[in-house]
Amino acid sequence: MKKILLTTMTMMASLAIFAQTARVQVIHNCADAAADSVDVYLNNTRLLDNFAFRTATQFIDAPAATPITLGVATKNSMSVADTIYSLTVTLDSTKTYILVANGIVSTSGYMPMQPFRLSVYDQGREMAGMSGNTDILVMHGSTDAPTVDVRNDANNSVLVDDAMFGDFAASYLELPTSDYVLNITDASGMTSVEKYSAPLQTLNLGGAAITVVASGFLTPGNNSGGAAFGLYAATAMGGPLVALPTFTSVGNIAGTEKEFTVWPSPVTSTLNINGDLSNDANITIMDVTGKRVLEISGFNTNTVDVSTLTSGVYFLSINDNGQTGIQRFVKQ
Repeated sequence: MKKILLTTMTMMASLAIFAQTARVQVIHNCADAAADSVDVYLNNTRLLDNFAFRTATQFIDAPAATPITLGVATKNSMSVADTIYSLTVTLDSTKTYILVANGIVSTSGYMPMQPFRLSVYDQGREMAGMSGNTDILVMHGSTDAPTVDVRNDANNSVLVDDAMFGDFAASYLELPTSDYVLNITDASGMTSVEKYSAPLQTLNLGGAAITVVASGFLTPGNNSGGAAFGLYAATAMGGPLVALPTFTSVGNIAGTEKEFTVWPSPVTSTLNINGDLSNDANITIMDVTGKRVLEISGFNTNTVDVSTLTSGVYFLSINDNGQTGIQRFVKQ
């Protein structure tokens, strides 16, 4: 995070000479290992140095009303001459832009070979239109995922229809701030690709505008063992993207009669787990970025010591003989 803030300050200083500016956020969503981090140039000036995959900048002021060339080079480039992709645009000072890097830069090892690109959305928002809402812009950035719908799992209503790789949704979803389950289906709506928890209320995103990108590969084995598919959210503050946890059944081990609960929440030191679980059950605790912070193999007790975790929202996943379930909790 410190590096992101320092890089943003450098960008702002570099852009300060322009009279007209537009607000811009850049999101690195290219899952190709050759672009695990990239350098970004504005004309001949390097603005982002070793900008990491699944990271976003803050919104910054970029030159408007004059043509500019954005260039992308692989990490540790020497100059703008090393760029592998460039895009010339003229920004409108009355608009807010979100730029997402997607696609493949390698010449082999990935299928399909979707070319690298910067996808541009010119109706971006830095905050929700209403304080009680969370505004969500959805972007399909997974090269091997099919055309998909995004549905509200509670009522099967279509939130985003027929999204293809490289597409932004036509507009923001303006949702009352609550905790949702998003069901990603094929275009017919008959087959579920995956379900994800979208804990907007738990994460205190009331009044926020976020961008949720489909990221990574549905079939990593066909794509050089790259990052697995998931939904990741960028906030206006930038930094590492926040992973939306996969959802099986909150409080239940899917496909069985077993149930489990975790308490208390908020918790200070000892988390209790109640349920009919076998001694072969494995416990994984993840933070909101999807990072695994605690793993227990062969669970044979009803408590977990979480005293070493920092304050925040976490997700506890249980795998019991191949069947999984998830519960969230808050650490004080």
